[in-house]
Amino acid sequence: MQNVEVKILNYTLHFRQMPWREETLIKFKKEENRLRVILSHALTEVSGIKVTTVEDAMKVLRVLPDTVVQRVFILYKGGMPTPQRFATVGLYKAPEPGKLVKRMAEVEEQRDQIMDKVEREMEQKFGRQEIQETLASERQMMRNSKMRGATPATADRGALGEKPPVKQGVIAPAGDKKNAN
Repeated sequence: MQNVEVKILNYTLHFRQMPWREETLIKFKKEENRLRVILSHALTEVSGIKVTTVEDAMKVLRVLPDTVVQRVFILYKGGMPTPQRFATVGLYKAPEPGKLVKRMAEVEEQRDQIMDKVEREMEQKFGRQEIQETLASERQMMRNSKMRGATPATADRGALGEKPPVKQGVIAPAGDKKNAN
């Protein structure tokens, strides 16, 4: 940290640079001058004599008139190095909402096309009857496990579309009409 030197008549006052966090932690009493309190926390030396406590610094600063204290404060703050400004590089810039919706619709359409293609390939490879049997066996396994570990299905249309009404905590298998919505 850098020290600032302020000369008044035959005296030389040395002030230390205080971090902003330390300045914000200073407690001000109603009867005391704020500038004197800040300067008393920053004062380290008066003409070669070390100042060890805030109370000793206040004794030195109480003697000075208010106009002199104001000028000392201006010299103290002006003698500080310029505050650093930090900038970030490569910030994320969100797309416009309309373009985002359009892009998400395109992605959803591509996903549907891929899934349709996969289903067609599976039908060609295994046949429609085998796929239906596999789905039926999966449903039977779900019924036998009493739906332990099953989670509610996500909406078909995604975050941008409507969500179908679903009772919380109840997932009905395809053939179970008693628990269906």
